[in-house]
Amino acid sequence: MKLDIHSIMQGLAESRPIFHSESDFQRALSETIEALGYETHLEFPPFRGETKRQDIWIPEAETLMELKYKTQKLDIRIGGKSFALKYQSADDLGRYDFLKDVQRLERAANEGIYARHGVAVMLTNDSLYWRPSLTGRRTGFDEFRLHEGRRITETMEWGPTAGPGTRKGREEPIMLSGLYKLRWQDYSNLGVIGHSQFRYLAVSVGGD
Repeated sequence: MKLDIHSIMQGLAESRPIFHSESDFQRALSETIEALGYETHLEFPPFRGETKRQDIWIPEAETLMELKYKTQKLDIRIGGKSFALKYQSADDLGRYDFLKDVQRLERAANEGIYARHGVAVMLTNDSLYWRPSLTGRRTGFDEFRLHEGRRITETMEWGPTAGPGTRKGREEPIMLSGLYKLRWQDYSNLGVIGHSQFRYLAVSVGGD
């Protein structure tokens, strides 16, 4: 049974249009899924003998989820709570890490030990992620771009201008077996000047 991630995100946005951190997003999304009647497990290790964990496991739906929450600077008060988001920068690494999540979810779904489906979700108020390059100049991370309408598949790797410091710990290329067309969805707009629009990208892997 596949979860309707878009319906879940829409429901979550009604009560939580913004989050303090990625762990805050993780907990709130887990609670929203549990309110639908599913059991969830956080920080679940899906591969035997490996310590890397997936953010959320939903056993009944046979689904693993990986989340990213990438922020631009924003200070705002909503519902009596203050939110002070930092500019995280390093969007090239953010792109790589998201695609690495998709790769790991493909592996988990193919092995089918704990799940047959996977969903990678990135929520952000940084438009650099969903917009194509404004300059058209070549960069070292062009193959990892996540802009609206892009298709991702097969092997993606760093370009020649990506330095050793950038690639450190992320040297391996991303290799995907599926073909995915990236579609960003509106999440919330807090209506203030600055980076107050949030959008999300969800990539689903695995069979029906």
